[in-house]
Amino acid sequence: MRAIRGSGGIPLLRSALVISHPGHELLIHHWLETSQPTIFVLSAGADDNSALAESVETIYNTHSKIGKCFGVFSDQEIENQLMNHNEAWVLELVETLSDEWMQSEIDLVVGDAAEGVDPIHDFCRLVIDGAVRRLAYRYNHHVANYDFAITHHPNSCSPLQSVQLLQMALNADDWQRKRAAILQHRSMHLEFLQLFQQFGENVFQMEYLRPVIGDSFGWSYNPQRLRTLYSRLDEFGNPSLPRIRFEEHLLPLINLIDEAYPIWNQNQAA
Repeated sequence: MRAIRGSGGIPLLRSALVISHPGHELLIHHWLETSQPTIFVLSAGADDNSALAESVETIYNTHSKIGKCFGVFSDQEIENQLMNHNEAWVLELVETLSDEWMQSEIDLVVGDAAEGVDPIHDFCRLVIDGAVRRLAYRYNHHVANYDFAITHHPNSCSPLQSVQLLQMALNADDWQRKRAAILQHRSMHLEFLQLFQQFGENVFQMEYLRPVIGDSFGWSYNPQRLRTLYSRLDEFGNPSLPRIRFEEHLLPLINLIDEAYPIWNQNQAA
């Protein structure tokens, strides 16, 4: 893999960005400007497609490209497939992404992190990791796999991740363009205001891409965490039962991908 270094030491490679919902691309807006990736969006978000249309404007403004899988599904459709344990649908989605990456000679894949907050976010990470695995297994094509925080602090990472952490500092003009794009994306405006209040605007003047090392879902095997995973508070402040449960709907898909695309071990080679 030949890395060409851009500003901030970020490698300029043939890149793909895979996100669960439109608007997530704004979190790494400057990376879009410098890398101009092909962007894939699993869910269209709002029923009227307004969020998707706003993301299309961001994509064009950053000279990025739109992938074949772009807002094809709604959250409801994805949840229905997960509830019905539609393994064939998941594998087809993995194949579609990996085949397009192979045809486009993608070297770097960036996407949503698995944070245990939103099942659609975590399903997106599952699909990304599956497509990366399939590229290696089916085509012997190995790509760099990175994620970025959606609801957590942008710089949250493990000590092992910090060694290979890619980071980019935005100058005043970079930040103004990013901030303007955020304010113009009305569908995500409230979410970003909450992030600004929680972490401070200055935090988002740095962008971080974290290497995906080993199991993206390592946090998921904590039994106490599993009981409240994806739950929401009801009107009385009590956790409501989530429709999608990690153990029941996502964990079997992780096992499915492990079986379909096992990690090749060169020590087993003849």
